[in-house]
Amino acid sequence: MQQKTELIRYILTGGVTTAVNYALYGGLLAARIDFLIANCLAWCGAVLVSYALSRIWVFRSSGNLMRELFSFAAARFLTLAVETGCLWMLIGQLRLLPFPAKILVSGVTILGNYGLCKYKVFRKDGAQHG
Repeated sequence: MQQKTELIRYILTGGVTTAVNYALYGGLLAARIDFLIANCLAWCGAVLVSYALSRIWVFRSSGNLMRELFSFAAARFLTLAVETGCLWMLIGQLRLLPFPAKILVSGVTILGNYGLCKYKVFRKDGAQHG
Protein backbone atom coordinates (compact mmCIF):
# COMPACT_ATOMS: atom_id res chain seq x y z
CA MET A 1 0.00 0.00 0.00
CA GLN A 2 2.87 2.37 0.79
CA GLN A 3 4.31 1.86 -2.71
CA LYS A 4 0.94 2.75 -4.25
CA THR A 5 0.58 5.86 -2.08
CA GLU A 6 4.12 6.94 -2.97
CA LEU A 7 3.42 6.49 -6.68
CA ILE A 8 0.18 8.50 -6.46
CA ARG A 9 2.02 11.28 -4.63
CA TYR A 10 4.78 11.18 -7.23
CA ILE A 11 2.24 11.50 -10.03
CA LEU A 12 0.54 14.47 -8.33
CA THR A 13 3.89 16.12 -7.63
CA GLY A 14 4.84 15.47 -11.23
CA GLY A 15 1.70 17.25 -12.35
CA VAL A 16 2.57 20.33 -10.30
CA THR A 17 6.18 20.22 -11.47
CA THR A 18 5.14 19.78 -15.10
CA ALA A 19 2.73 22.71 -14.82
CA VAL A 20 5.53 24.90 -13.43
CA ASN A 21 7.89 23.72 -16.16
CA TYR A 22 5.37 24.32 -18.98
CA ALA A 23 4.26 27.69 -17.59
CA LEU A 24 7.84 28.92 -17.39
CA TYR A 25 8.70 27.46 -20.80
CA GLY A 26 5.63 29.02 -22.42
CA GLY A 27 6.26 32.38 -20.78
CA LEU A 28 9.87 32.41 -21.87
CA LEU A 29 8.92 31.42 -25.43
CA ALA A 30 6.36 34.26 -25.42
CA ALA A 31 9.19 36.59 -24.35
CA ARG A 32 11.04 35.41 -27.47
CA ILE A 33 13.72 33.48 -25.58
CA ASP A 34 15.39 30.73 -27.64
CA PHE A 35 13.70 27.36 -27.03
CA LEU A 36 16.84 25.69 -25.66
CA ILE A 37 17.51 28.53 -23.21
CA ALA A 38 13.82 28.63 -22.26
CA ASN A 39 13.90 24.90 -21.60
CA CYS A 40 16.96 25.19 -19.33
CA LEU A 41 15.51 28.08 -17.35
CA ALA A 42 12.15 26.33 -16.98
CA TRP A 43 14.04 23.25 -15.81
CA CYS A 44 15.68 25.26 -13.01
CA GLY A 45 12.34 26.41 -11.63
CA ALA A 46 10.78 22.98 -11.98
CA VAL A 47 13.71 21.27 -10.23
CA LEU A 48 13.38 23.50 -7.18
CA VAL A 49 9.65 22.81 -6.89
CA SER A 50 10.08 19.11 -7.56
CA TYR A 51 12.87 18.66 -5.03
CA ALA A 52 10.90 20.31 -2.24
CA LEU A 53 7.74 18.30 -2.95
CA SER A 54 9.62 15.04 -3.47
CA ARG A 55 11.65 15.35 -0.29
CA ILE A 56 8.77 16.42 1.95
CA TRP A 57 5.68 14.77 0.51
CA VAL A 58 6.53 11.91 -1.87
CA PHE A 59 9.55 10.14 -0.39
CA ARG A 60 9.34 11.73 3.09
CA SER A 61 13.07 11.85 3.31
CA SER A 62 15.10 12.79 6.34
CA GLY A 63 18.43 12.23 4.62
CA ASN A 64 21.22 14.77 4.34
CA LEU A 65 19.69 17.84 2.66
CA MET A 66 22.78 18.95 0.75
CA ARG A 67 23.68 15.43 -0.43
CA GLU A 68 20.12 14.85 -1.61
CA LEU A 69 19.82 18.24 -3.28
CA PHE A 70 23.08 17.74 -5.16
CA SER A 71 22.11 14.19 -6.12
CA PHE A 72 18.61 15.32 -7.15
CA ALA A 73 19.92 18.15 -9.33
CA ALA A 74 22.57 15.87 -10.87
CA ALA A 75 19.96 13.22 -11.70
CA ARG A 76 17.63 15.83 -13.15
CA PHE A 77 20.53 17.29 -15.12
CA LEU A 78 20.93 13.93 -16.81
CA THR A 79 17.30 13.94 -17.91
CA LEU A 80 17.62 17.62 -18.91
CA ALA A 81 20.46 16.64 -21.26
CA VAL A 82 18.30 13.93 -22.85
CA GLU A 83 15.31 16.27 -23.09
CA THR A 84 17.42 19.06 -24.62
CA GLY A 85 18.84 16.67 -27.20
CA CYS A 86 15.35 15.49 -28.10
CA LEU A 87 14.08 19.07 -28.36
CA TRP A 88 17.03 20.04 -30.54
CA MET A 89 16.19 17.13 -32.85
CA LEU A 90 12.42 17.71 -32.94
CA ILE A 91 12.47 21.51 -33.15
CA GLY A 92 15.85 22.36 -34.62
CA GLN A 93 16.04 19.57 -37.16
CA LEU A 94 12.50 18.30 -37.78
CA ARG A 95 10.91 21.75 -37.42
CA LEU A 96 8.17 20.80 -34.96
CA LEU A 97 6.63 23.62 -32.95
CA PRO A 98 8.38 24.15 -29.57
CA PHE A 99 5.46 23.49 -27.23
CA PRO A 100 4.14 20.30 -28.87
CA ALA A 101 7.72 19.02 -29.08
CA LYS A 102 8.17 19.53 -25.35
CA ILE A 103 4.99 17.58 -24.67
CA LEU A 104 6.26 14.73 -26.84
CA VAL A 105 9.52 14.35 -24.92
CA SER A 106 7.89 14.62 -21.49
CA GLY A 107 7.20 10.89 -21.22
CA VAL A 108 10.88 10.03 -21.40
CA THR A 109 11.71 12.74 -18.89
CA ILE A 110 9.04 11.70 -16.39
CA LEU A 111 10.01 8.02 -16.40
CA GLY A 112 13.70 8.83 -16.13
CA ASN A 113 13.15 11.24 -13.26
CA TYR A 114 11.05 8.76 -11.27
CA GLY A 115 13.59 5.97 -11.58
CA LEU A 116 16.52 8.20 -10.70
CA CYS A 117 14.72 9.72 -7.70
CA LYS A 118 13.44 6.45 -6.29
CA TYR A 119 16.60 4.39 -6.73
CA LYS A 120 19.38 6.98 -6.48
CA VAL A 121 18.33 10.16 -4.68
CA PHE A 122 15.72 9.20 -2.08
CA ARG A 123 16.63 5.55 -1.52
CA LYS A 124 15.84 4.30 1.94
CA ASP A 125 18.66 3.90 4.47
CA GLY A 126 20.41 0.59 4.08
CA ALA A 127 19.36 0.20 0.45
CA GLN A 128 22.27 -0.68 -1.74
CA HIS A 129 21.65 0.81 -5.15
CA GLY A 130 24.61 1.31 -7.51
